[in-house]
Amino acid sequence: RFQPIPINLPQEDEVSSTRLLVLGVSKFYTQPPGIVLLHAEGTPSSKEIVLTYHTLKSFDFVPTSEHPEWSPKKDEIILSVRTEKKLSHVAKIPHAIEEKSLSQAWCEIGQGWSLVHLEQRYYFVCWDGSTMSDGAFVTEMYLDDSDAGSQLSSDVLPLDPFERIVSKHQESLYEQIESVDMSPVDLQLPFSYDVPIPFHSTQPTVLQSVREESEEEIDVRVLEAMESISNLSFRDSTILSSPTKKRRSLTHMERSTRLLEYVESWGTLDDTAENKALFEGKIPAILISSGNRQFILSLRRVFVNNGLATPFREILCWLSNDEDYYTAASIALGLLRDGDSLRDLRRLNETSEYQDVRTNLEGLLDGIVPLYPVSDSSKALRPKQSVVTQVADMTIGCLVRGGFSMSATLQCFVKRDKNYDPVGAGLMLVAVLTRCISGDRLVAQSAMGINYQPEGDSDPTDYLWPLRALLDIGIARERLGEVIVMINITLPDELRRRAPLDGLSSQLPSLELCRSVVKTIVGSSPEAPSYLLALVDEETRKHYWDSLTHDTRLSFSLIEDRGTFPLLNQVEVRKWVLNTLKTAVQDEGSARAANVYDVAPTSWLKNICSACLGNVGCSYDIDVTEDLISSESADFAMKEYIGEIRRARKIFESVDRTPDFDLVIPALLILKTRQEVWRTDSDLSTQCVLDAACYAAGRHDVMKPLFNFDGQMVMRQCAVSGNISAGAFLVGGKNGFILHCCKSLIDELHMDMDQAESIVADDSTGFDQMQSMQVKTTNPFEISESHRRILWMLIENVLSVRTFGNFHQVGVRGKIDPVFAAKACLKTWYLLSDSEESTPWLVGWLRQRLAISPNQVSPKRLACSALIRALAWPSKAGSDQLLGNLMNMESTFLIQLAQSCSGLVEAIPERMAHEIIAKADAKKGHNLDCFSVKLDQTGF
Repeated sequence: RFQPIPINLPQEDEVSSTRLLVLGVSKFYTQPPGIVLLHAEGTPSSKEIVLTYHTLKSFDFVPTSEHPEWSPKKDEIILSVRTEKKLSHVAKIPHAIEEKSLSQAWCEIGQGWSLVHLEQRYYFVCWDGSTMSDGAFVTEMYLDDSDAGSQLSSDVLPLDPFERIVSKHQESLYEQIESVDMSPVDLQLPFSYDVPIPFHSTQPTVLQSVREESEEEIDVRVLEAMESISNLSFRDSTILSSPTKKRRSLTHMERSTRLLEYVESWGTLDDTAENKALFEGKIPAILISSGNRQFILSLRRVFVNNGLATPFREILCWLSNDEDYYTAASIALGLLRDGDSLRDLRRLNETSEYQDVRTNLEGLLDGIVPLYPVSDSSKALRPKQSVVTQVADMTIGCLVRGGFSMSATLQCFVKRDKNYDPVGAGLMLVAVLTRCISGDRLVAQSAMGINYQPEGDSDPTDYLWPLRALLDIGIARERLGEVIVMINITLPDELRRRAPLDGLSSQLPSLELCRSVVKTIVGSSPEAPSYLLALVDEETRKHYWDSLTHDTRLSFSLIEDRGTFPLLNQVEVRKWVLNTLKTAVQDEGSARAANVYDVAPTSWLKNICSACLGNVGCSYDIDVTEDLISSESADFAMKEYIGEIRRARKIFESVDRTPDFDLVIPALLILKTRQEVWRTDSDLSTQCVLDAACYAAGRHDVMKPLFNFDGQMVMRQCAVSGNISAGAFLVGGKNGFILHCCKSLIDELHMDMDQAESIVADDSTGFDQMQSMQVKTTNPFEISESHRRILWMLIENVLSVRTFGNFHQVGVRGKIDPVFAAKACLKTWYLLSDSEESTPWLVGWLRQRLAISPNQVSPKRLACSALIRALAWPSKAGSDQLLGNLMNMESTFLIQLAQSCSGLVEAIPERMAHEIIAKADAKKGHNLDCFSVKLDQTGF
């Protein structure tokens, strides 16, 4: 006996004011079973038919008090069937129908679809893929049966066609695992724009597959693929031996095609005859008899063969053959539960101008065999690792075929996913990269994707999107060396900017393109420059840097990545730069200087300076505080001179580590020789920056440099360039100080070095000899650059004395005796000018610096001590020659100096100090005003 069981359908007032009509029930093979209800909505003058699809969910025990129409008995519990309806399972048909015609309406319900007949009209409704905003997909089928009478329909499908296929899919896709905690929320995907659904952006831990990549030899598939486009065997150890064969003459397209033969997932997505037969073939499903005419509704063979659900592989292939890579990638990412990449892909379409119904991801997984199902038994199902890898590989294939517009999502995916095959993905991307930069417009456009539309002149970096994703794979899967080797074998000419050696073309690749390729590689990882420079050229068997031309090296050496220049920190590149600068320094100004601008162009030298400073985090926006220069009111030009020196020095003080002075100093030397500015956007002179660089290089730095500084080599370069000032700052200390004074004498008086050095450093040179060199006139005094240099040395070495220890630093590197410095500066000052006003000008300047006034002594007592010893004491015992007399120094000023340092033993010569101390010890308690006595002896 059959016992009818009531089905709990929604009440009429829940959906519409019109009565509900059960239009049809599903076929016995559909899962789950369903019922289609019909009602009308709208005003009497404008109504539309609304179909709702309800699935049978579970059994319920319901008291008859709630549904008295089910049974006349009271207080009885009746077994019923509870139904549910997805919010998106609504189909609206803009068709007005009379109440009496509803009895002739009928509906055939299949797995995810329905065929509806209303008043001689037929509508096909697809419930799979329905959305909450638009409902189910509805299309009218125009059948010419206007003269027909009654309509009948019958199935053509075989009985229970899905049972065997479903079990086959489960057996091939899944394996049994222990039951895991997977809530229903875990199985839902964020496809709805209207209702946010909680979503795990990463896969459950139990389903993750972490494939440990060992640091072994290059994968055999890579070797085979590389050998397919080359005559070389990359398994040989004799990599530097001479080549015996020429490289195969293959175009970019031919190389790409051969590489893709080793990528299974790429061929799976190809538009082949086999795929066309599978996806375009149709099978009869419903026979419609209308009077004397018959119609057959056919469905795709792939849908009928797969039954309840279709495997992901066939869906992705079908969409790819239709060039709908966006939807295919969306489905693949949804199956993998990669929420971050999925959201990134969705944002891509939300911001683009191209919008259609396919940009809505809701419902895309309807009718597809799920990758992560959960069974009701104590055992859960998980996909086999090979299946997850296949989905991940096809995901990459869809994203790559989508081209440039989907490259950001591709990079996002390859960085995080651990399931895809890195070898296959790498070969796929290097093959597509070969097409992108092939130079053939049509080939490149096909690789960039159908939606790529550059505005104006296209950016060369756009065509490198496969390279960026390829490098991301190398970094994420620890295969960066393997990836760079693949690029070297596939694109040797673009990597070196040379014409193809196979003779197919004599045109050089674009420098901008080649530079962008190398820049992308270098900037991908800190280890990438080392891998790049270790490459060996297939043709010449030279290492990478040695295989480049000089012009290409000039360009590549200055490749920038986020404010730094990584290649300059590599030994091979730095060695070449050093040799280039050395050659340029030697040839500058010689008979060979005709080609020096080709060896070391001026623009390259400027960029070398900026690059070396950029590598250590140097800042060019240096401000000198006002208190450093506000006291230089005696001469405004002097204020600017001091400010320039201090700003230049602060450039080298504002670094994270020691700059590479071996490169900076010779580059600045050449620029100074050529009378070129070191930076177009800087008001600092080249000589000033050069002096600051030599000053910083000659000082002991606690920061460990990346390369040891070769001071002897740089000093020789300063000598070859004839730049005394740079050499003086580099040497530093007393010898450097002497060179500074000598430079002033050489520049102004055209002395030779030996004569200038004897005057500055040797106290035996008599003042009579110095007086004979200079005849004073009444001409007005004009301060020159040499005068400012002397004043600056006085400030640095005499007026800035702060401790008693400054007077006892003989033999300490970089330190100068302030008394010696005062004598050398004052003697040089005397010889620099023939004007009698030079000494009064100097006295006024010193008074201002020392804060001396008629009623006030100087607070800088130690500085006054050094000056008084230089001016008022003879250089050696028994001599009566005083520098103050030679310069015709004002007596009042000397007395003020003496008063300012009264009582300091540093104010008298060392020999005199020893005598005073000895007498003090001999006559204990006797109060000697020795300094006043000695002052009286001087005659002032």
